[in-house]
Amino acid sequence: MMKKPIDLCSRFADLLCDYFAKGLTLDVEIIKYIDSTFGVSTAEELSAILEEDAGAEVDSLIELILFPDLPLQIFIEPFLAEAGFSEADEAEIIESIGRREPSIRLDFGGKGGTLSLRMDRSAAAAFIHRLHIQNSPHPRLIAAIDGYADELIKAFLKVEIRNSRLLFSESRLSFLCRLITAIAPATQADAAPILFSLDFLQELAQDADDETIFEELVLRKHYLTHLLNRAQDFERKRQAYNMEILILQGGRMPHIDIADTRQKIGMIDDMAWAIYRKFIPAQEGVERMEVSAKEIRSIPY
Repeated sequence: MMKKPIDLCSRFADLLCDYFAKGLTLDVEIIKYIDSTFGVSTAEELSAILEEDAGAEVDSLIELILFPDLPLQIFIEPFLAEAGFSEADEAEIIESIGRREPSIRLDFGGKGGTLSLRMDRSAAAAFIHRLHIQNSPHPRLIAAIDGYADELIKAFLKVEIRNSRLLFSESRLSFLCRLITAIAPATQADAAPILFSLDFLQELAQDADDETIFEELVLRKHYLTHLLNRAQDFERKRQAYNMEILILQGGRMPHIDIADTRQKIGMIDDMAWAIYRKFIPAQEGVERMEVSAKEIRSIPY
């Protein structure tokens, strides 16, 4: 694919540098992570580390701090959609930012203070790679989003599809377009089934046809129902007996988020009806079976 004009790459670099100039507020979860990993929770502590050390760990810390957040990605999505960058354009954009080494004011929030950090070429390369600028959503998906999604979340959906790096076959495109059309999402919460589907489809074979996708939805619902019932059964036993007795009896605590699992089961039911006009019945006997994810596939439905 031909490279875009250098001027277009330079304009995108300008857009990013202007955004950086306004400063970045670090996410609370990012601050917690770097505090637990590097012992850094304030701008002053980060400054001390940067002055004393230089190496792979510090580079990793900087890359983590400068990880593209969702507000930035939503901000640049209209430009990316118009530009249609290819992978070949990345090097030019990285060089353009690397030459400038823009200064970024980092805000640690509250009493954490602020710090100015320069983005060198290495940090710029890691940052640009994570924007997936060459991974433009398929035109059919864009048409579905523009035609049915609320204006406030169109860019959000396009960013999520760009970040998924899902390879699109005809069946995958058809599934997602029908889902977007049926849901007509107005909020990010409404879009949850679409985000679930991006991960779900990526786990399937690329040549999976429409019938196979439905069969996999059935299997996924049955497996999640199995996990959910195990978790609920364990919780009932935990309330009736103490944990020591359960452990002595060989009981294992299921490591699932019950609310999240319920939500996924509901989303699968909604998707099956919205796309295929089919209900997925409960699978008798599966819920109480001690089976693995692989083994559950062999159970007839």
